[in-house]
Amino acid sequence: MLIPDIKLANQRYTLKFNRDESFTKILDVLSDVAKFKYRQEKGSFIIEKL
Repeated sequence: MLIPDIKLANQRYTLKFNRDESFTKILDVLSDVAKFKYRQEKGSFIIEKL
């Protein structure tokens, strides 16, 4: 079960992406802004707080 970080959950970001952006490209941008890292395992994305 994912337990959200309250500080991160209360921050609001507005980003616009082109329709053709890949999900990994979107995660790359979001990870820089929201300070998390991610990896792919067995078809799933694992997101970890830094």
